[in-house]
Amino acid sequence: MNLTQLRYFNQTVKCKGVSAAALKLFVTQPAVTKQIKLLEEEVGNKLFAKRNNSFQLTTAGSILFDKSGEILSLFDELEDDLKNIDGTNFEKIIVGCGSLAARIIFPEIIKKFLATYPNNDISIFECGSNEMNGLISNDTIDFGTGFKTILKGSTIEFEKLFTSKFKVICSENNIMAETDVIKIEDILELPYISYSTNSVIINLLENYLPTENINKVLNAQYSETIIKYVQLNFGVSIVPDYILKLLKPTGIAIKELDVELSIDFGLFKDKNRYLSPAHKKCIDLVKTYYKKSIESIL
Repeated sequence: MNLTQLRYFNQTVKCKGVSAAALKLFVTQPAVTKQIKLLEEEVGNKLFAKRNNSFQLTTAGSILFDKSGEILSLFDELEDDLKNIDGTNFEKIIVGCGSLAARIIFPEIIKKFLATYPNNDISIFECGSNEMNGLISNDTIDFGTGFKTILKGSTIEFEKLFTSKFKVICSENNIMAETDVIKIEDILELPYISYSTNSVIINLLENYLPTENINKVLNAQYSETIIKYVQLNFGVSIVPDYILKLLKPTGIAIKELDVELSIDFGLFKDKNRYLSPAHKKCIDLVKTYYKKSIESIL
């Protein structure tokens, strides 16, 4: 058993196939297949089982995948630390986040990070919270920030940074603007501006606002879009209060719900993935910034 075999096997699982893994590793498909076969001979068990026209991990494969991630992470950390003894090693960091964070929050974080670590390069990849799992798993991003999602059967972990309550918003000219506390059932009778169906927020709210019972006039991906249409009195909506306090929109009334609804916001990363010292410093800066700047307004 060697690192090449473990790396090829680990990448095959993450890419959900030999062909995709070969492209990611810049090798041929037969090369990946050969190394996995040698690894199976070494382990003495099959690592993949074909079920319903797809390959799934066997028990031995699941154990090896978990351990291979830890082993490869430790090796990469050792290799990086040896290369970066003088502290001048170049690192490229890619952070996933939503459009609001990309526009309002991360410019200051990036500025502070590069002022301290000018030898590194940091990029932003705009994405939704539901995309974090896949984007980290396929190495598109190194880590990300967003709303908590369900992470089943994954090495991706979520660390909460803060909790945001939901508020009802409507135009100042809307009849609901005169009401202090809005009943959830009353919203069902009004034109409603909703987040897109693949949004973490709509998935959380669907127990209270069943899709078949609400009068949707618009599905929007971004909070800024929702707020704009609310300002124009096209309908009402429910949004996290931290977004409202960041944007400080005018022309709308912000109201309490008659039920306690909130959502966790935090950091996504792969627990088995090696993160360089520069990556860790960047993550620490993100945590510190959110703690000081975001929690202070909630």
